[in-house]
Amino acid sequence: MSAKIEYKEGELINGIKLIRLRPDVIKGGKRCADFECPKCHKIWTSAISELRRKDGKRSQSCGCAKGELFRKTHGMSDTKLYYTWFGMMQRCNNPNSSEYFRYGGRGITVCEKWEDIVAFVRDVSELPNYLEEGFTLDRKDINGNYEPNNVRWATKSTQSANQRKQEGSVYTGVFHSRVGCRWESRIRWENNNIHLGCFNTPREACIARDQFIKDHNLADIFPLQILKPYTKQKQEKHMKCNLT
Repeated sequence: MSAKIEYKEGELINGIKLIRLRPDVIKGGKRCADFECPKCHKIWTSAISELRRKDGKRSQSCGCAKGELFRKTHGMSDTKLYYTWFGMMQRCNNPNSSEYFRYGGRGITVCEKWEDIVAFVRDVSELPNYLEEGFTLDRKDINGNYEPNNVRWATKSTQSANQRKQEGSVYTGVFHSRVGCRWESRIRWENNNIHLGCFNTPREACIARDQFIKDHNLADIFPLQILKPYTKQKQEKHMKCNLT
């Protein structure tokens, strides 16, 4: 058995700088790290082995170079399918994406085949309801990856019903996480999806959400599910403590 290769922060792997090792991220059983893109200098997360491949498919950038080549070759940069593909890649691969915690952060990946946008377009364009009004790309199993046998074109209402059915929590804003079989707590406030943390039980996740609502005096907007609302006296005391 060959010895495990040790990598160091700052070293170059095929000309690409390794910024930091990411033992918290595993893609397909492969070790990952953050790298600095030599093209646009953004930081992106990749399996280390993807930068060491010798079959001509080695990663050479965060994807910006591939996107640029696609735009020059296929002229689809302003099409709906291009933005569908680009959004999917960002959510799963870019830690700076606002949606990363719900996708790449939970271990959701894009299959290797669909890293090539031509293959992606060919596959999804053959599915029923392709690009029909009101339909967007959806994963049948919300804990599964973006791959040919797990996607469909579906309406928002179908997607919402599927999400509620599969995430298996009786509490609003609490969702099952694929990472460590834990439960995520989230809330949408002022047009932002706020991630409140991961917890061992749905109840703990719900309490965290209730506490956020109480701390920000949002009970008139978001009903509390477990915690009791502050009395006027307790609310004034709590606000006073926050100001000191």
